[in-house]
Amino acid sequence: KMVKHFQVKEELFGNGEILGRDVRMSDLSDLDISVLESGMYQFLPIRDASGRFVYVVRPEVYYTLKGSVSIENIARARWYNWMCMLKDDDMQKGGMVVIMNMIEMANGLLPMAKELKLGRDAVPKRTAAVHFCYDNKSKPWMSAHKLYFMRKGTRARMRAHYVDHYSEVIFNLQTYGIPVNNEYFPADGSVYKKWHLEWMAMQKRQE
Repeated sequence: KMVKHFQVKEELFGNGEILGRDVRMSDLSDLDISVLESGMYQFLPIRDASGRFVYVVRPEVYYTLKGSVSIENIARARWYNWMCMLKDDDMQKGGMVVIMNMIEMANGLLPMAKELKLGRDAVPKRTAAVHFCYDNKSKPWMSAHKLYFMRKGTRARMRAHYVDHYSEVIFNLQTYGIPVNNEYFPADGSVYKKWHLEWMAMQKRQE
């Protein structure tokens, strides 16, 4: 796993001195930063009932990004986000729960989901559970994602939540000990980014 980690890191960031140190925000391109700022991938400022981090993925955001955002831009932004959070001992020990927010998603999977899988598997993170939240039962990508883009152990810990409204998402996740609310899942479907942008500003100051 360590070899794979550095192989992927080299593919994403080059083979200079960056291989021997943490990736900094200043290493990211403008398009990388735009992905990071979008909130497509972000941690929430809450923990679940077991003290695990809560990580939200909003694939629909990809289709709203401006410019020529590539697979590499998304992978670099996500790598930075994960590796920063993995500096926390609680994250290393307890891991995280992932919320895949697929509500009102008209386009299905990201066109590069399979390619992004490589970067995901090269990061030493622990995923305790994955919660798929969706509002369209007719979409075949739900099963496809479960079967082809997840590790076997993660598939066993997946929970699917079919809902008609965001209020149902909040209730369903709360029953699993995830203290989300209307701020993190607004009724209008917008992306909550307040804490995420504050985290980015703090990271920039620290670096």
